[in-house]
Amino acid sequence: MDCILPSYRLSSEEFDYLWNKCVFVVDTNVLLDLYSYSSEVRKEIIETFEKVSDRIWIPHQVALEYYDNKERIKKNQEDNYKFLIDIIIDYPEYAEKKIKGKKGMDEHDSTHELKDKLMKKLKDEFSRIKEELMLIVENYPDPKKDLSYIDECISKLFIDKVGKPYSSEKLEEICKDGLLSIRHRLRLALYSTPLF
Repeated sequence: MDCILPSYRLSSEEFDYLWNKCVFVVDTNVLLDLYSYSSEVRKEIIETFEKVSDRIWIPHQVALEYYDNKERIKKNQEDNYKFLIDIIIDYPEYAEKKIKGKKGMDEHDSTHELKDKLMKKLKDEFSRIKEELMLIVENYPDPKKDLSYIDECISKLFIDKVGKPYSSEKLEEICKDGLLSIRHRLRLALYSTPLF
Protein backbone atom coordinates (compact mmCIF):
# COMPACT_ATOMS: atom_id res chain seq x y z
CA MET A 1 0.00 0.00 0.00
CA ASP A 2 2.91 2.37 0.69
CA CYS A 3 3.81 2.33 -3.01
CA ILE A 4 0.29 3.47 -3.96
CA LEU A 5 0.20 6.32 -1.42
CA PRO A 6 3.87 6.99 -0.55
CA SER A 7 3.05 10.24 1.28
CA TYR A 8 0.66 8.34 3.56
CA ARG A 9 3.52 6.76 5.53
CA LEU A 10 4.67 8.93 8.44
CA SER A 11 8.30 9.35 9.38
CA SER A 12 9.16 8.21 12.90
CA GLU A 13 9.50 11.87 13.96
CA GLU A 14 6.04 12.70 12.55
CA PHE A 15 4.58 9.62 14.21
CA ASP A 16 6.16 10.49 17.58
CA TYR A 17 4.90 14.06 17.34
CA LEU A 18 1.35 12.92 16.55
CA TRP A 19 1.37 10.24 19.24
CA ASN A 20 2.47 12.75 21.88
CA LYS A 21 0.23 15.66 20.81
CA CYS A 22 -2.93 14.23 19.22
CA VAL A 23 -6.39 13.85 20.69
CA PHE A 24 -7.58 10.23 20.63
CA VAL A 25 -11.17 10.00 19.42
CA VAL A 26 -12.66 6.54 19.76
CA ASP A 27 -15.77 5.15 18.15
CA THR A 28 -18.55 3.15 19.77
CA ASN A 29 -17.05 -0.23 18.92
CA VAL A 30 -13.86 0.55 20.80
CA LEU A 31 -15.92 1.07 23.95
CA LEU A 32 -18.33 -1.83 23.41
CA ASP A 33 -15.56 -4.27 22.51
CA LEU A 34 -14.12 -3.80 26.00
CA TYR A 35 -16.98 -6.02 27.23
CA SER A 36 -15.95 -8.83 24.86
CA TYR A 37 -12.19 -8.83 25.22
CA SER A 38 -10.25 -11.08 27.55
CA SER A 39 -9.33 -9.60 30.93
CA GLU A 40 -5.70 -9.10 29.86
CA VAL A 41 -6.54 -7.25 26.63
CA ARG A 42 -9.18 -5.17 28.39
CA LYS A 43 -6.69 -4.22 31.12
CA GLU A 44 -4.09 -3.12 28.56
CA ILE A 45 -6.59 -0.96 26.67
CA ILE A 46 -7.91 0.69 29.83
CA GLU A 47 -4.35 1.35 31.04
CA THR A 48 -3.53 2.90 27.66
CA PHE A 49 -6.62 5.13 27.91
CA GLU A 50 -5.55 6.15 31.41
CA LYS A 51 -2.09 7.13 30.16
CA VAL A 52 -3.61 9.49 27.59
CA SER A 53 -6.68 10.40 29.61
CA ASP A 54 -6.02 14.13 29.18
CA ARG A 55 -6.21 13.63 25.38
CA ILE A 56 -9.22 11.37 24.81
CA TRP A 57 -12.63 12.45 23.61
CA ILE A 58 -15.79 10.97 22.11
CA PRO A 59 -18.49 12.53 19.95
CA HIS A 60 -21.96 12.73 21.47
CA GLN A 61 -23.23 10.17 18.95
CA VAL A 62 -20.65 7.63 20.19
CA ALA A 63 -21.88 8.11 23.77
CA LEU A 64 -25.50 7.60 22.61
CA GLU A 65 -24.63 4.44 20.71
CA TYR A 66 -22.62 3.16 23.65
CA TYR A 67 -25.51 3.60 26.10
CA ASP A 68 -28.02 2.20 23.59
CA ASN A 69 -26.01 -1.01 23.10
CA LYS A 70 -23.98 -1.73 26.23
CA GLU A 71 -26.68 -3.70 28.09
CA ARG A 72 -27.22 -5.95 25.06
CA ILE A 73 -23.46 -6.58 24.77
CA LYS A 74 -23.15 -7.24 28.51
CA LYS A 75 -26.09 -9.67 28.43
CA ASN A 76 -24.52 -11.47 25.49
CA GLN A 77 -21.26 -11.89 27.42
CA GLU A 78 -23.11 -13.13 30.51
CA ASP A 79 -25.07 -15.61 28.34
CA ASN A 80 -21.85 -16.86 26.72
CA TYR A 81 -20.28 -17.37 30.15
CA LYS A 82 -23.34 -19.27 31.42
CA PHE A 83 -23.56 -21.34 28.22
CA LEU A 84 -19.92 -22.33 28.46
CA ILE A 85 -20.22 -23.38 32.10
CA ASP A 86 -23.52 -25.20 31.59
CA ILE A 87 -22.46 -27.17 28.52
CA ILE A 88 -19.19 -28.33 30.04
CA ILE A 89 -20.59 -29.12 33.47
CA ASP A 90 -23.65 -30.88 32.06
CA TYR A 91 -21.82 -32.80 29.33
CA PRO A 92 -22.27 -36.30 30.85
CA GLU A 93 -26.05 -35.79 31.07
CA TYR A 94 -26.05 -34.47 27.51
CA ALA A 95 -24.11 -37.53 26.26
CA GLU A 96 -26.44 -39.89 28.14
CA LYS A 97 -29.53 -38.23 26.62
CA LYS A 98 -28.05 -38.50 23.13
CA ILE A 99 -27.28 -42.19 23.65
CA LYS A 100 -30.72 -42.93 25.14
CA GLY A 101 -32.31 -41.09 22.23
CA LYS A 102 -30.60 -43.32 19.66
CA LYS A 103 -33.16 -45.58 18.02
CA GLY A 104 -32.39 -49.26 18.04
CA MET A 105 -30.11 -49.06 21.08
CA ASP A 106 -31.88 -50.44 24.13
CA GLU A 107 -31.08 -52.84 26.97
CA HIS A 108 -31.44 -55.85 24.64
CA ASP A 109 -29.03 -54.46 22.05
CA SER A 110 -25.58 -56.05 21.72
CA THR A 111 -23.93 -52.68 22.43
CA HIS A 112 -25.79 -52.24 25.74
CA GLU A 113 -22.88 -53.54 27.84
CA LEU A 114 -20.40 -51.34 25.96
CA LYS A 115 -22.68 -48.33 26.41
CA ASP A 116 -22.94 -48.95 30.17
CA LYS A 117 -19.16 -49.27 30.54
CA LEU A 118 -18.54 -46.12 28.51
CA MET A 119 -21.17 -44.14 30.42
CA LYS A 120 -19.75 -45.27 33.78
CA LYS A 121 -16.24 -44.26 32.69
CA LEU A 122 -17.53 -40.95 31.36
CA LYS A 123 -19.41 -40.19 34.59
CA ASP A 124 -16.41 -41.14 36.77
CA GLU A 125 -14.02 -39.02 34.71
CA PHE A 126 -16.42 -36.11 34.50
CA SER A 127 -17.04 -36.22 38.22
CA ARG A 128 -13.31 -35.65 38.73
CA ILE A 129 -13.10 -33.08 35.93
CA LYS A 130 -16.19 -31.26 37.21
CA GLU A 131 -14.46 -30.66 40.55
CA GLU A 132 -11.46 -29.14 38.74
CA LEU A 133 -13.71 -27.08 36.47
CA MET A 134 -15.68 -25.71 39.41
CA LEU A 135 -12.40 -24.54 41.00
CA ILE A 136 -11.54 -22.69 37.77
CA VAL A 137 -15.04 -21.15 37.64
CA GLU A 138 -14.85 -20.09 41.29
CA ASN A 139 -11.50 -18.39 40.69
CA TYR A 140 -12.61 -16.76 37.43
CA PRO A 141 -13.84 -13.17 37.76
CA ASP A 142 -17.58 -12.87 38.21
CA PRO A 143 -18.77 -11.63 34.81
CA LYS A 144 -21.34 -9.25 36.33
CA LYS A 145 -18.70 -7.58 38.51
CA ASP A 146 -16.16 -7.63 35.70
CA LEU A 147 -18.59 -5.97 33.29
CA SER A 148 -19.66 -3.41 35.91
CA TYR A 149 -15.98 -2.55 36.38
CA ILE A 150 -15.82 -1.62 32.68
CA ASP A 151 -18.85 0.67 33.10
CA GLU A 152 -17.03 2.45 35.94
CA CYS A 153 -13.79 2.78 33.95
CA ILE A 154 -15.54 4.23 30.90
CA SER A 155 -17.53 6.65 33.07
CA LYS A 156 -14.38 7.89 34.82
CA LEU A 157 -12.30 8.11 31.66
CA PHE A 158 -14.81 10.03 29.57
CA ILE A 159 -16.44 12.31 32.13
CA ASP A 160 -16.48 15.83 30.63
CA LYS A 161 -14.92 14.44 27.42
CA VAL A 162 -18.06 14.03 25.31
CA GLY A 163 -19.00 16.30 22.45
CA LYS A 164 -22.17 18.34 22.42
CA PRO A 165 -25.19 16.93 20.58
CA TYR A 166 -26.35 18.37 17.27
CA SER A 167 -29.58 20.30 17.26
CA SER A 168 -32.54 18.51 15.63
CA GLU A 169 -32.28 20.99 12.72
CA LYS A 170 -28.61 20.15 12.16
CA LEU A 171 -29.34 16.40 12.34
CA GLU A 172 -32.11 16.79 9.78
CA GLU A 173 -29.74 18.71 7.50
CA ILE A 174 -27.07 16.00 7.82
CA CYS A 175 -29.64 13.29 7.02
CA LYS A 176 -30.81 15.18 3.93
CA ASP A 177 -27.23 15.68 2.76
CA GLY A 178 -26.55 11.98 3.31
CA LEU A 179 -29.62 10.98 1.35
CA LEU A 180 -28.66 13.28 -1.54
CA SER A 181 -25.15 11.84 -1.51
CA ILE A 182 -26.49 8.28 -1.63
CA ARG A 183 -28.84 9.14 -4.51
CA HIS A 184 -25.98 10.80 -6.38
CA ARG A 185 -23.71 7.75 -5.91
CA LEU A 186 -26.45 5.39 -7.01
CA ARG A 187 -27.01 7.41 -10.18
CA LEU A 188 -23.27 7.41 -10.90
CA ALA A 189 -23.06 3.66 -10.31
CA LEU A 190 -26.08 3.02 -12.52
CA TYR A 191 -24.81 5.09 -15.45
CA SER A 192 -21.19 3.97 -15.19
CA THR A 193 -21.90 0.23 -14.95
CA PRO A 194 -21.30 -1.54 -18.27
CA LEU A 195 -24.33 -3.37 -19.60
CA PHE A 196 -22.28 -6.35 -20.89
